[in-house]
Amino acid sequence: MHHNGKPLISIWGVGFNDNRKYTIEDVNKLVDKLLATNKVSIMLGVPTTGEHSVTTPRKMNCCTPLIKKVDVVMPWAVGRFNIRGYNPDNTAEDVRWW
Repeated sequence: MHHNGKPLISIWGVGFNDNRKYTIEDVNKLVDKLLATNKVSIMLGVPTTGEHSVTTPRKMNCCTPLIKKVDVVMPWAVGRFNIRGYNPDNTAEDVRWW
């Protein structure tokens, strides 16, 4: 997969509050190293709910600078939405924020 003519590297599990063995700062350092090469695009896989909500990414204060550095943000939304629980207003707000 490519984005903006560069290979797309995905880094998943960023911002989850489940005692992972790496921190936001660890991921930030990795992203900086990858960006310094100017040879890849980066996608972050982030949570959609919980302490670090990305359903509205601007609420994810701990990760906002990191999110702004990368090319693609992909919330882990498997099983999170159905027709009754989807709010298109959130998506429109997120697009304006981005």
